[in-house]
Amino acid sequence: MYTPQLKPLDKTPKYKQIVQSVIRDIERGVLKNGDQLPSISELSIEHYLARDTVEKAYRELRERGFITSVQGKGYYVEAIDTSKLKILLVFNKLSSYKKEIYYAFLETLGDQATVDLQIHHYNVHLFQEIMEKNLGKYNYYVIMPHFTLDTDKNLYRSILNTIPANELVLLDRDLPELTQECLRVFQDFDKDIFNALVNTQDLLAK
Repeated sequence: MYTPQLKPLDKTPKYKQIVQSVIRDIERGVLKNGDQLPSISELSIEHYLARDTVEKAYRELRERGFITSVQGKGYYVEAIDTSKLKILLVFNKLSSYKKEIYYAFLETLGDQATVDLQIHHYNVHLFQEIMEKNLGKYNYYVIMPHFTLDTDKNLYRSILNTIPANELVLLDRDLPELTQECLRVFQDFDKDIFNALVNTQDLLAK
């Protein structure tokens, strides 16, 4: 029987970890259409979780079309198209420069990916709200971590740390203090950012 991979020390809510684990395993082919998932009781007992936590995870997976429930039988992986990447861009503002970056993503990735855009307006609380609503729904999160000078650095670092390192891309500003081994593409006066984007195309397309 399949079991999702949960990390006890990870600050990501457990229901989100379940969602992310199931989606990743569907995309990797570990879980296939029609495969049965553990029951709510089995998963809650195995990982010492409240039933509400597992129910919340399964409800989100069902609403997003990754699984289906059969009354009296359980939860099963549902046929979905996972061939196209989903990428969320989270910018601080939408200036002409940022629009060029957005269009560069669209042009570079073409029909390989669906690219959505959100703006946090330098507001860390809005950024937190955006991530809470979208964590686990995309393959990659491309973040411009520009915030007001009085913003608590620990707050936005803690939000960024909820994003799996292999799904996080820091764009336009490096954060050396962030320990995550994520992809970083930032403005370097010796390099053109668009060349950097092109160079990361293969990595993003994986």
